[in-house]
Amino acid sequence: MDPVIYLFVFLILSILLIAPYVIFMQLHDKLKRQALEERIRIINKQSSALRGERKIAIKQQKKNVRTRLTPIQIMFLVIMPIPALFILLFSHNFYSAMTSVIIYFSVIIVIYVLTIGIRKRRYHKAFVTELPNSIDLIIRSLRAGRTIVDSIKIVGEETEGPVAVQFKSIVDQVEMGKEFVVVANDISNKIKIPEFSFFVIVLSVQQETGGNIIKTLSSLSNMLRQRQLMRMKVKALSSEGIFSAFFMGGLPFLVAGLIELIRPEYILLLFTNSTGQHLLIAGIISEIIGCIVIARMVRVDI
Repeated sequence: MDPVIYLFVFLILSILLIAPYVIFMQLHDKLKRQALEERIRIINKQSSALRGERKIAIKQQKKNVRTRLTPIQIMFLVIMPIPALFILLFSHNFYSAMTSVIIYFSVIIVIYVLTIGIRKRRYHKAFVTELPNSIDLIIRSLRAGRTIVDSIKIVGEETEGPVAVQFKSIVDQVEMGKEFVVVANDISNKIKIPEFSFFVIVLSVQQETGGNIIKTLSSLSNMLRQRQLMRMKVKALSSEGIFSAFFMGGLPFLVAGLIELIRPEYILLLFTNSTGQHLLIAGIISEIIGCIVIARMVRVDI
């Protein structure tokens, strides 16, 4: 075998062995920073209680402080490069082995990106659903005579979910000496949710110009509920188009499966004949483009 190929294989094996360790150390450092931020928040709340303010029962929750990686994460980082190593070590054809390794890692990357996207959509949906109720709690607290910061603090302590987490973060940073509007804007830029941006804009305008904050927040809460209702109506109206998209996307595979059962030699030509391979590649590319176009057509942003 050519020495260049040996060198290339050595580099690939080194990357496969070193990459999980690097990823492990980065995740460990990130978790340590999160644990440090949580300790600072707890110390800040303890000092607030000692100053005579409202006492806060600090509950130690495992989900809030994570000082080490979970066994599933460690298992994934250890097992992930093993199939690629076996492919490189036991394959007789170097180029086919590299192709298999590239496809393997491409599938892992696609699954990772899809998983992150699904988690972001779930977080966004939960946040948008909880925000109007949290604003209503803030309004009731304001009517009782509390300040806006105290009202947000109460909502963060007495509720659970993504909105409560962000409200707790706002209160913690304000208690550490940062300006309320600056902290709210920073969190809004971080999570990038339009509904929360509306909430921050209302608070910023009220801090600068004054006005009836209760009435303004009530209008904002009603507007957010109307947006959510409109989003549900659009989802119901576009459900037919979504079903059509799934059906049209899966129809070629269904037809190919039926032809494979009836006349297998017809499908075999797509893999054994050069012209059939070109047609197969063109069909896959057309299928991907069509699915993307249909997905863009049926998606409506509100």
